[in-house]
Amino acid sequence: MNGTLVIPEEDSDHIEFEDLPFELQLQVFSYLTHCELTVAARVSNSFRRLAYDPSLWKRVQVDSTDCDAASFGALLDRAPLLEDLTMRASPHVLELAARSFAVRRLRLLDVGFSVGVNCDAVSALVDACTELSHLNVEGCKAMDDAAVTVLCRLPYFLSLNISHCGLVTDEGIVALARGCPHLRFLNADGIPRITDRAVCELGQRLGHQLISLELDGEELTDASIEALHTCRQLRTLGISYAENLSDASLACIQGLHELRQLKLRRGPRLTARGLGRMFENQNLTNLIRLELDSLALDDEALTLLVQGCVHAPSAACKWLLLDTIKHG
Repeated sequence: MNGTLVIPEEDSDHIEFEDLPFELQLQVFSYLTHCELTVAARVSNSFRRLAYDPSLWKRVQVDSTDCDAASFGALLDRAPLLEDLTMRASPHVLELAARSFAVRRLRLLDVGFSVGVNCDAVSALVDACTELSHLNVEGCKAMDDAAVTVLCRLPYFLSLNISHCGLVTDEGIVALARGCPHLRFLNADGIPRITDRAVCELGQRLGHQLISLELDGEELTDASIEALHTCRQLRTLGISYAENLSDASLACIQGLHELRQLKLRRGPRLTARGLGRMFENQNLTNLIRLELDSLALDDEALTLLVQGCVHAPSAACKWLLLDTIKHG
């Protein structure tokens, strides 16, 4: 043994990685995470060219705890084809807004709980990223009606999460209903100043196309739920703090036959009888997820619920039973 590697004759025609077509090399690199790509880029010039190929940087998730301003800027430089960016709780939103011209193909953006998400930043992104269709700004404290209204300039806007953006009021929701004709997904939970006026506008303008709607019910009455009778395609409905809703709202929900997910929280005026009737005649047989929190349920209502939710997983029914024992 002199340390010399002897290759058997039958293996002498082996192929080096560099001999593979560039497309196959890219396919191999596509299985690496972005952190792994940055490490691979240090191996050689050829690996660097592969690792930083823009086609591998179309969907990026930024760890705000491990990405300084310089690193974030470098990321934007290497991602001219970026389409999907997640940067939650990030301090770099203003940097993104200032350099939004570099990510003009951006379609999905999640900056939930980030700082600097204000009207100016949103306006810069909207002007540069005209293909933006999905935006998550939940928990962004500077997000207000003016910033929401700016989104109406986007021609393909489909989905917005403004959950717990406390500065948003009816004016912002009404602007969305009137100015975003393609909007299908809206999460406005945790916004206590939304009233019947805004929800009725949503039902009137967008009811025929809404697929998912989540609301804070603190200021809502039965009029809001009645206005949703036009939402025949609605698959997700969530109402938190349904303090002012009565069984009349449950009767309206019963008519939403396409519902897959239903969440009702804290409805002291919702009776066990009304909840049971909501599931009569299997009107909500498409439900696969059901969350009833702090509501009055009795054995009869539970029986109707189980019979009516024929597609609901047994685990969900078990959770409901435990919740009933706790709160009932």
